[in-house]
Amino acid sequence: PHSNHWVDVTEVFDTKIAAIRAHHSQTAHMDDLVDRVRGWLHAQALDAGFGDDRLAEAFLIAHLS
Repeated sequence: PHSNHWVDVTEVFDTKIAAIRAHHSQTAHMDDLVDRVRGWLHAQALDAGFGDDRLAEAFLIAHLS
């Protein structure tokens, strides 16, 4: 629930969507897939401070030592 690392995925968004769509049985019914994923990634980019024109994935890096 608390991200502490973000990766800009703007340049690979189309590849990401193609990979998600490859799971036909899970995504074929999602007419709004592109908009839904873009919205999630846009919100994460804003949280990261990347700017309004970027997309990002959020992660939690856990230091175990």
